[in-house]
Amino acid sequence: MAQINTTVYVFGGGQGNVWTIDHNDLNSDHPANLIETNSDRAYQYIPNGLIYQQDGFLVVGAAHPQDPQLSIDYFNVTSHTWQSIYGANAGNNTGDATRPAARFYHATVLINDQILVYGGQNKTHAMGDLWSFSLATHQWTSLPLDPHYSRCGSSLTWINNSSCVVLGGYACAPQQPLPSPRPLSSLSSALLFDITNRTFIEKPLTGPLPTPRLFHTTVQSQDGSTPPYQIYTSSQGQLQDMVAMLNTQAWQWQSVPGTDNLAQPLPQAMAVGWMQDDLLVYGFGTTYQSVDDAIYILDTGNLQWQALDQPVSVDPPTNLSKTRFILHIAFAVVGGVCLLVLIGIMIRLGRRCLDVVKQWIGNAKKTIWKPRIGEPAWAESTRLTLMFITMTFFAFLIFFLVNQVINSPIIDQVSYSDNPTMSISAPDIRFCTNDTQTVIRCATDIGMQCSDYLIKIAAPVRPKQICYLFMAPPNFQLVPTNDRTAGNGSYIKFDYYFGQPAGIETALYHPLHNPNLVSYKLPDVYNRSFTWKDAMEQASFTVWDRKGVLTKNVHHLNSHVVTSGSYELIQHTTLRDTLWNYAGFSPQVDTNYEIDSQVLPETMSSQYSSEPAPLGSFHLYPMHYETKVLHEQRAFALVNATGVFGGLFGLFVSFQVVIFGYRPRSPWGIIHRWSVGQMRSSLLHELHKKFIPQSLNVPIVTPMRGESVMTMLKHQSIMRKTTTNTLSSTQSSSPATVRSPCAMPSPLLPSSTLPFAVSTPTQPPPAASLSSFFDMTMCDEPESYSASASDLDTERLTRMEDRMEMLEKLFQAYYIDDEIFFALESALRHESRPPAPPPQQQRQRSMLRFRSPFKR
Repeated sequence: MAQINTTVYVFGGGQGNVWTIDHNDLNSDHPANLIETNSDRAYQYIPNGLIYQQDGFLVVGAAHPQDPQLSIDYFNVTSHTWQSIYGANAGNNTGDATRPAARFYHATVLINDQILVYGGQNKTHAMGDLWSFSLATHQWTSLPLDPHYSRCGSSLTWINNSSCVVLGGYACAPQQPLPSPRPLSSLSSALLFDITNRTFIEKPLTGPLPTPRLFHTTVQSQDGSTPPYQIYTSSQGQLQDMVAMLNTQAWQWQSVPGTDNLAQPLPQAMAVGWMQDDLLVYGFGTTYQSVDDAIYILDTGNLQWQALDQPVSVDPPTNLSKTRFILHIAFAVVGGVCLLVLIGIMIRLGRRCLDVVKQWIGNAKKTIWKPRIGEPAWAESTRLTLMFITMTFFAFLIFFLVNQVINSPIIDQVSYSDNPTMSISAPDIRFCTNDTQTVIRCATDIGMQCSDYLIKIAAPVRPKQICYLFMAPPNFQLVPTNDRTAGNGSYIKFDYYFGQPAGIETALYHPLHNPNLVSYKLPDVYNRSFTWKDAMEQASFTVWDRKGVLTKNVHHLNSHVVTSGSYELIQHTTLRDTLWNYAGFSPQVDTNYEIDSQVLPETMSSQYSSEPAPLGSFHLYPMHYETKVLHEQRAFALVNATGVFGGLFGLFVSFQVVIFGYRPRSPWGIIHRWSVGQMRSSLLHELHKKFIPQSLNVPIVTPMRGESVMTMLKHQSIMRKTTTNTLSSTQSSSPATVRSPCAMPSPLLPSSTLPFAVSTPTQPPPAASLSSFFDMTMCDEPESYSASASDLDTERLTRMEDRMEMLEKLFQAYYIDDEIFFALESALRHESRPPAPPPQQQRQRSMLRFRSPFKR
């Protein structure tokens, strides 16, 4: 193949013909035009042997079987004439020593005025050499080549002014006899040929590595964009391994997803390929012994194969479903947003970032490390270690469950429609024969005529064929044999009359899905709306039906025997490719109508007693007198994954309770814990408004008894005993006048300090003089102390009542269902009023603060 301006010239393949393909004719029915025939130059096996110039192309190969050396011929695209540049016809053959031997499967490239010939083989052995030919002097030069870099069937592409790249092919040693084992060269590395130094170096490649290959097509992008790309089209393997692109600056592979669309070619060897803008045009290759004469186009922008008569598709790659594509995009967007937010927070914090991180770590430690009172550290460490292992397991479990849901196979659930009448519609049947005199008649087993439902297809299905289509109305029903009169019969008979047809081709269709109506523009007399299942069905029926290669529900009958057939109508409910269908319930589906049929001919010719006798017959029976329903569903959906995850999580919680005991769960959820801003403020305000009493006295957090008050009372008791003893001894030893302590303020109980305020515990006072003790314990000590103790009891009861009330509210709001308590209250209302409490109890109760009932 050689591309000159907007015209592509195709030559070789064992023929001397030159074909041209113009860029503007790619969408035509016959894009290739034969311009020259020359059987003397029947070059073979030169997939990389054509080199184009401005006004023609060069062919490097063995044009004549009797010529043992390479020849170089030039074809002028203007005059359509051949010219021998080097070889026997050119008269400049100087001998075997200065001219490379004839070969095939070699690679050539034109570098300025030098033709480089690399590798190849003949019928007996591999070459394993490298040659250069000067177009100026017409001289061959043998270049050194490391045997490790010898190839056969590889590609050789000039990528810039200083180097060429070699990919794929066999690793064949010089003069290696054939046939012998030759491994395929891995595409994990490329061979770079330095034009200046004329040496090879091995360049490692990264990215998703393509499968090894040979006789492949290499095309370099022509748009001059940076970085340049190479496109390598496979000659073997599966569709998904067919095409790969190599970035020749980063030396990284990029895979191109394969499709099952008819727009993608099958793997081919020695095909032609060229770039037209951003489109790779490919075709005219061979597959085993078959030659593909079609042209295929790959849009390198969206990596989609494009049908010649359709616009370029912009859908996502078809090896990934649309749902997976959306999921991947969503994950990438969420990850990118999180990364940007994290970077923005770090920039905003600046130098305080480390302090904030330390604060977060401290808060996380307070949140995670919560040993119970009296519990040793090793028990809490063991619990957290087990929890970390379990959470890691559940993280992997979630990943594998999601992956299993995404890759879950779709299975068909088989059932049969509920049909009380046990009747089934007749299928649509197309009959095609090559004899225009043949007539087809229709009847049922009870003698009901149905020939009126046969219409002739005016549009030619295939050349030299005449076709009829049987379409029965919806009320034409077949019923079981035991109740044939309830319908139109139990089976249909078609008889062939007159002519000498070579055979009868029958094709069966579901009455609600008959593509003949659209393809051949037949009248829809029964108002059946027809839509193609997908573009693949439309393309395959349009193309392959006209070629006569469709095989499903298509049967070739012998026109001179009786053939029995059976059919089954199928209603196939298929899942749409939507995200919701991964849930596992209430799926979004499409309903398709299909048919399954079988035929079995008799082995002997038919004998008929009627006149005129038919040539043969086709009897068609229903397999079942009800419709078969195939309902697609995913074998493993999110509902199943949730059940697996929930069961394992429940086992883990039970196991944790058995091992470490029960730990109460928090009554708060995600909304409470992660509320911020005004939401957090309103939450705290409502808690303070509904639960917190007059003073700071919170259960669990605030101690039941104020430590400062209890400490001071303890110190007072000690001082009182010491003062009493001291006074007794002083009065007995010295009758001096004792100073009154009433005028001295107490250093331990200042007047500005509330006796029950929450503060840090007071340390025991230091040793004091006798006068200090005397000052602190005088002034009617017994009466004062008695009054203080009474107030202390009252305050303690008030504090206890507040805490009990708060605990009731908290339990009612977060922990228990208070229905039983309301039921108990309702029961107590029916009882008689209890007797009035004694006066003493009323007096003591009146000393406590009044509580209002809690209202929700």
